[in-house]
Amino acid sequence: MGETILPLIANEVYLAIFDHFDLSDDMDAAQRTEHRTILSNLALVCRFFCAECLPRIFRSMEYVGLVHTKSTPSYAKFCRELNLGEETACYLGQHVKECSVKHWMQAVEQGRWVFHNFLKIYTKSITRLVHLETLRLYDTPIDLDFIVALKSLDKLKSLSMSHCDFQSLTKDNPCFTGPLRLTHFELFAHRNDALLASLSQIISSTVLRALHTDNRAFLRALISQSVDFNIETLSIPLSVPEIIHLQKFLEKNPSITDLCVLQLPGTSITQSPGQMLHLAPSSLPQLRRLQCPTWLIADLVPGRPLKSIKVSHQIVRGTQAVGGLQFSDDEEQDGRRMLSVLKESTAVITVLRVPAYVYAAASFARMFPHLETLILDMLADGMIVTNREVSHLAVIDESFLTP
Repeated sequence: MGETILPLIANEVYLAIFDHFDLSDDMDAAQRTEHRTILSNLALVCRFFCAECLPRIFRSMEYVGLVHTKSTPSYAKFCRELNLGEETACYLGQHVKECSVKHWMQAVEQGRWVFHNFLKIYTKSITRLVHLETLRLYDTPIDLDFIVALKSLDKLKSLSMSHCDFQSLTKDNPCFTGPLRLTHFELFAHRNDALLASLSQIISSTVLRALHTDNRAFLRALISQSVDFNIETLSIPLSVPEIIHLQKFLEKNPSITDLCVLQLPGTSITQSPGQMLHLAPSSLPQLRRLQCPTWLIADLVPGRPLKSIKVSHQIVRGTQAVGGLQFSDDEEQDGRRMLSVLKESTAVITVLRVPAYVYAAASFARMFPHLETLILDMLADGMIVTNREVSHLAVIDESFLTP
């Protein structure tokens, strides 16, 4: 560590300069490596610089499997020392707030011993990052023992799993004394349904505020838990078999402000607005933002203070021309029905996404005078949209000025 004597400049000035060295989400791997190198060099200048640089250097870490580049750092030595309780590694580990584990499935496919070593070195080290707040797992094998061990991380608030493979290295499932106290959880594109029931128990708690998943089996397991959730942001898949269960779940969660319902590919349900959930009028009293298929808006819009509504729709061709596009008589009728439902929001709508035939059914400037953003979904073969040629589905934004 350097012993350089700094000129007499207020510490606040140095701190303001260091604020410009924070990581940006736009940085690629090479830029992140350069960023870490610069901070590492600055840390050698003096004790003050070292104290300011180390938390920035170690704030975010990535444990990458077989997909390596020259700019991908290796943390194997650091993780081994952390597992052994080495003093310097433990000191540096306390600065880690975010950790991503990526691209280990290929290692698993090439040899099971790699999976064992991966769990032993890297995942064990994660449980030693005492101030870890965010953990992202991508294209990675996950063992239930590891998930249960995360309970030792008191500050862990966000857990994301995507394209992961749930596996078990032991015949007996580990015992867990209670759920993780997560506020944010994501589960997408998992590789099998093993351990989903156990996972739903581990993440179910009263402190969970945001849940995002595309997995129906996990959703069913979660909503069956006897927990008084206080979820505010919910993004889930839906098909007919889940409707009755979702109805009860939504009615038990009045805290939801953001709801996104994804219609699974291949799901065939009528596109016309019509009640399916039959929610009580008093349910979802705080709902502000909604994204859902056409057939759910009659259940979710009327009587609720929605400011943002995005309606997903399976677009079809028709016969009635509007603005160079073709719509059928049935679509024109559906457009009027949808508008009558949208008007039943008790708040001023500022963001709206609808099929183009809804826009053709009435004057939006008159019906929604405070609308700031309008997104129209349409088929636009050969059309130029935002300076790009689109051959299939196009999304057009229009901005309206308030009179």
